[in-house]
Amino acid sequence: LGEHLPLYRGQVVEHLFISSGNFGAGIKRALAYQRLISDALSAELVINEAHCYLTNGVRPVFDEKVNRHFSECFMSGVLRFFKFVTEGRFSPTFIDFNFSDGASDDEYFRVYGCPELARYDLVGEVRRAIGSTLESGETTLETVAGQLNITPRRLRTQLSEANTSFQQILSDYRCRLAKKLLANTNESVERIVYLTGFSEPSTFYRAFKRWTNETPVEYRKRKQLANNH
Repeated sequence: LGEHLPLYRGQVVEHLFISSGNFGAGIKRALAYQRLISDALSAELVINEAHCYLTNGVRPVFDEKVNRHFSECFMSGVLRFFKFVTEGRFSPTFIDFNFSDGASDDEYFRVYGCPELARYDLVGEVRRAIGSTLESGETTLETVAGQLNITPRRLRTQLSEANTSFQQILSDYRCRLAKKLLANTNESVERIVYLTGFSEPSTFYRAFKRWTNETPVEYRKRKQLANNH
């Protein structure tokens, strides 16, 4: 569908883009008025030292197929318009989709002309969601699913298909974080209990012993001795 969208329809947003002094200014002006096109759009321009990229721009929905089709259509339309206003000079270097299933890589390359295309890394997204909620003590399957805009049941199923589970990812995340804090910081064990999302020190001690066959104090001493040599 995105391949058949009109390149220029004389809309206000398109006029603002084309009348801007340069490409970057055009993007910023268009984004400021994107809701004139659709309330479903929420794209953002992100610029940092390493990259400059445009976010998906389509608000996620619980229906994965609808999310995929909206994303593909939006991206196709945007890229065709960018090529149009730059007389074919614009070419994306990387596209990262927020879904796992879709067309073949060859078909995506034909449509988008992009050599690097990433698929949705569900486990990575779950880890990031865990990291953002851990200190609050509200890191559950339900809260993480809510952050990812999918149902808990769907998240559980997708993780099972990836040969893992929410509890496994949570346990691995806590283990790595606890090891890092014990080995590389002077944070007290009581503080680390809180930072890793445990409600009781005794629960943390039992979990750490299960992970490493050492107590937190033993692990810290061993790492500190190794770092001093």
